[in-house]
Amino acid sequence: MALLAAAIIVMSVGDLALTLTYLQSLGMAESNPLARAVIELGSPGLLILWKLATVTACVSILLWKSRARSAEVGAWVGTIVLCGLMLHWKNYVRTAPPVSPAVASGSFQPDERWTTLAPTRRLRTP
Repeated sequence: MALLAAAIIVMSVGDLALTLTYLQSLGMAESNPLARAVIELGSPGLLILWKLATVTACVSILLWKSRARSAEVGAWVGTIVLCGLMLHWKNYVRTAPPVSPAVASGSFQPDERWTTLAPTRRLRTP
């Protein structure tokens, strides 16, 4: 159980690092509505705090109930889901087009999942 919990923590930190990297530059489509709501508050620190709190709560519950069969199943499911997420990130990083945040935000604006923490630049009008 400790090894599975450690894997969950490591992959969650990796997910957070990649999420922050893309949010603070290009932007990205966030499918998780709860995460998207936190991101839309516009604070990287709040996103970090939210991610750390949720992962800490989940891992704590898994370790607290580690003798229960359901906790072991939950730890395996969490690990497998995060492995799938890491594969998704691998493909995303490999295939994401190198475009500017302005172009990306204009291109993906109709997608309600699109979000960014990149500073917005306003064009001056004469």
